[in-house]
Order: sequence, then structure tokens, then C-alpha cells
Amino acid sequence: MIDLNGTSTALCDRINDRIDRAMLAARNAEKPRDYLGASILGGSCERAIQYQHMLVPTDPGKGFPPRVLRCFDRGRWAEDYAIALLKASGFVLLDHDPDTREQWAFETLGGRVKGHADGALVMWRGDGPVPVPLPAVWECKCLNNKSWSKSKKDKLRVAHPRYFGQMQLYMGEMRLPQGLFTSLNADTMEMHHELVPYEPDAHQALLARASRILLASDAGEMLPRGMADASRWECKYCDWSEQCWA
Repeated sequence: MIDLNGTSTALCDRINDRIDRAMLAARNAEKPRDYLGASILGGSCERAIQYQHMLVPTDPGKGFPPRVLRCFDRGRWAEDYAIALLKASGFVLLDHDPDTREQWAFETLGGRVKGHADGALVMWRGDGPVPVPLPAVWECKCLNNKSWSKSKKDKLRVAHPRYFGQMQLYMGEMRLPQGLFTSLNADTMEMHHELVPYEPDAHQALLARASRILLASDAGEMLPRGMADASRWECKYCDWSEQCWA
């Protein structure tokens, strides 16, 4: 029998427990990736990328709890919202490849590296001159205030090297000379836009990194750690730090 006299905290816990279990069940039912994703290749540690690619179980208590899964969902909603705003402003933004009617995608290195871009800016129909060079890859992220402010202050290359690498792969493989990175502040709803030029050297360096990771994984060998000691914040927040440093 339902306890109608239960405390609000108990009620909240009962509902959230069921929500969390449903989310984790849906997450566990997803088919794991059998390729290296462009979204992770720009990370700071090649061994961490290798752990993720090899589907190595995370340390106890690590991984993506339901709260983080909801943040991922929020990012997808924010992307749809940003697309609508950019289209309303005058941009012709294609969030799907007109040839395939699916999300913009590429694959390289024999299909073992794949990526899916948020969109492509192809034309300007708004008032006045076009705000950015076109065509351009478009990528969108919803960030908390701290990450958003850092991105605005330090630019993408320094603030978020992983996202910078992701865009370089998209631009290189889609053969577009620039990209526009749009970030939405989840706390204030401010928007920031940064033009990111294509850098061939960065693109090739990421493909070389992907080859190293794939070759080492195929051979059952672990690449060197990206950090000199476990006290670095990258290690503290890594899902495999305990087994890496054991």
C-alpha cells in the first residue's frame, strides 16, 4: 500500500529511485561502440581514450550516474533549441545530411574512427552581411557557468582541447575550411559563438593518435599515461584512475 503520509523526502527518493533504475537499464541496453569516436580523440590522455575504446569497466563508483545521463539529455535539448534560434536569425543550418537524411557523419581508418557533427552552416538569409565565413561545420555544447566562462575567456583550444579536436576532425573529414562552435550557458542561458579555423596539422595529429590507440588495443598493449602523477585533476576525475595507477 502506498504511504500517503510519507515525508516529502521519502516520496522523492521513491520516485527518483525508479527513474534512475529505468535510465540505467536503458543505458546498459545500448549497443556499445565498436569504433573510436571523434568526440573523445581530443582528450588529454591516450590511455584513458584506450580504456574507453576497449570497453574496460570503470573503477567502482565511477562512470555515468543517472544525474550525468540527464545532463547529456539536456545537451541534446539545448542543441535543438540553438538550431531553432540560429535558423530564426537568418542562417541556413542543415542538421541532417540532405543526401542521407541522417546526421552528418564521417568515417576513416577503415571505418574504425567515426564522427557525427551537429550540423553545417551553408547560407545566410538574414539582414546585413553574413556574420561568419560560410560554409562551416557547426558544433554545439551546453556547459555549466564555469566551463562556459572559461571557453569564452580562453578560447576553445585552451579551454576545451577535446572539443577543439572534435571540430578539427569534422572540418578535415567534411572538407570545410572553418567551423562555428556555439556554447549555451546552462545557468544563465547566455550564448557564445567562436569561429574555429581548420588546422591540417591538428587534423593529421589526431588521425595519428587514433592509429596508435587502435594498434595498441589490437595488440593488447596499454599506451603510456598522459599524466606524470595521480594527483593531477585529469586523473582524479578519470573513470579508470585506480586501475591505471594500481
